[in-house]
Amino acid sequence: MTDEIADQLAVKMMDLEGQRAALRNKYYKLYKEKMGSRTAARFLQVEYSLACLIDLQLAAEIPILE
Repeated sequence: MTDEIADQLAVKMMDLEGQRAALRNKYYKLYKEKMGSRTAARFLQVEYSLACLIDLQLAAEIPILE
């Protein structure tokens, strides 16, 4: 693994996290308008917890960079 490739992977990972956060923000606003803040926040909480579980499963399958 070269420094250049490691940097590209890190930048891509941060970009994807930003996109994920933007998508959550977009849908939270839509759900809040339709269902109210409490229900939208509950949905966001569940979605975030599931995403963390999925991320943990994926992380367990990906080898650590050397």
